[in-house]
Amino acid sequence: DERLRRAARSWRDDLKDALQEHFGEQTSPELWTQYQTAFAAGYRDAFTATNALSDIARMEELTGDVTLAMQLYRPEDAADSSLRFKVFHAGGPLPLSDCLPVLENMGLKVVDENPHKIKRADGSRVWIHDFGLVSNSGGSVRIEAIREQFQETFARVWAGEIENDGFNRLVVSAGLHWRDVVVLRAYSKYLRQAGIAFSPEYMESTLAGNAEIAGRIVEYFHTRFDPAGSKSAADVKKRNQTAKRIVGRIHGLLDQVANLDEDRILRRFLNLVDSTLRTNFYQTAEGGDAKAYVSFKLNSQEIDELPLPRPHVEIFVYSPRVEAVHLRGGRVARGGLRWSDRREDFRTE
Repeated sequence: DERLRRAARSWRDDLKDALQEHFGEQTSPELWTQYQTAFAAGYRDAFTATNALSDIARMEELTGDVTLAMQLYRPEDAADSSLRFKVFHAGGPLPLSDCLPVLENMGLKVVDENPHKIKRADGSRVWIHDFGLVSNSGGSVRIEAIREQFQETFARVWAGEIENDGFNRLVVSAGLHWRDVVVLRAYSKYLRQAGIAFSPEYMESTLAGNAEIAGRIVEYFHTRFDPAGSKSAADVKKRNQTAKRIVGRIHGLLDQVANLDEDRILRRFLNLVDSTLRTNFYQTAEGGDAKAYVSFKLNSQEIDELPLPRPHVEIFVYSPRVEAVHLRGGRVARGGLRWSDRREDFRTE
């Protein structure tokens, strides 16, 4: 009897019941009017009416200036290394040539993509791009631990707020927040100006391949500079003890790195954290969001392999839009930042 009852019901009948059960009698009629004929046959074949509830919730987020919503998920029968990622976009479809590099730079292979066009009753259109993903390494991905960071990183890359490069692999491999990745990316940009012999791509792959060390370096950075941990003398003492333990752990991990070039790169990043005097990383903009740029005051005398002549100190400023450096020759100095058209080597000017 139950099988016959289900066979006699349509997908839309199931959607109507699911909406009423999930959203209640006050909200479900409005949503039912909006979505009862919105889903094409291809979508109905791929997803159950219950699955559609979460998609409807995401599409309802697309209002005003918000044109993008996301959902990272894993089907029940999928392997631990597999994921699926839905991108909801109001209006027209997203260019795949723009989407794929973002996902690949996060350490994932795109194995398939299923687009679905949703036609709502009010005439608006939403495109759902359902990407099939697998980790490059073939290892398991802890989806619950990385979901929020992954989605926020994708959105900020799409908006141009952070760069689309291989450092974003650390979001998946190390579980780092996008702001933590910005710290490592900014240090890598400084190292290029300071004449390091390795390419940005090599530094990206080294940090991604040594995810635990990268995570510990970020932890060390937070321990040293987070003002929340320095409110009293006891806090400072505890912070210094914690920092010492973290550095000891990092050195223990570095001893296990077999590749000498990778060891050298990782030690340069650790040395930069040690050589940092101050940072604006924890300051916020007027609206309370993180500032669009990050700056570090560096003790140039302590930076390993820095070309001569060494300045007294320098302030390096990084954002996706601009990079700059302010070099000081002594404790009292004049000058400021100025524009340079030599992106690869503006520090020597």
